[in-house]
Amino acid sequence: IVGKSYLLAQLMTDAPINVEEILEPKAQTRKEPDAAAVDGPAEPDGVGSSSVTIYEPTHVAPVEYERALEPRDSAGAVRLAKHLFESRMFGQFPTSEAVLAIILAGRAYGLGAFQSLQGFSNIKGRPSPSAQLIVGLCKRHHACKYFRLVSVDEEQATYETHRLGEPEPTRMSYTYKQAQTAGLAGKDNWKNDRQAMLIARASSRLARAVYQDIVGGLLTPDEMED
Repeated sequence: IVGKSYLLAQLMTDAPINVEEILEPKAQTRKEPDAAAVDGPAEPDGVGSSSVTIYEPTHVAPVEYERALEPRDSAGAVRLAKHLFESRMFGQFPTSEAVLAIILAGRAYGLGAFQSLQGFSNIKGRPSPSAQLIVGLCKRHHACKYFRLVSVDEEQATYETHRLGEPEPTRMSYTYKQAQTAGLAGKDNWKNDRQAMLIARASSRLARAVYQDIVGGLLTPDEMED
């Protein structure tokens, strides 16, 4: 009995298997229909026919969230937030929970984790996107025909956008006089780069005025500080 059990359990190594043939990508040959066979008399053998070789894929291309290492569930998001916080690349966020909150805020607008951490700031415990991110969210939406800077100088910035379904474009300006009236002109960011601040104010205001359903309620860090 022991001898028979051993015989049944041992591996057979003399099977006629060609390993190299198994590992090679398999090809299928498909015969294309002969046009002459459909429209007229048959051609002689070997004339008017063709074959197409189809190779089966040897690997599956990764989907987009895999390319960007995006989390697919809450546990993955928590782990990612912890690792990103520990990397010290996003020191503006005090805890890994804050990093997670920013990632989730960006996800609500269709942004990846890295885009969210680059585009949002944590102002008074509230996610606050940059003016560039607000404009970007509008421009990538199918309802936005265009969103462009018309003019800018030391005294004003003017933006214009045209939303699908509206008869005419909408234009909005923000002036340095408005900033002075609001008590903003004395701030360091306004002193250091007045034009950039005028651009941010004009663009974010226009975005909220025309695309309320897309960016309504989003305030830039400068607006949040005010």
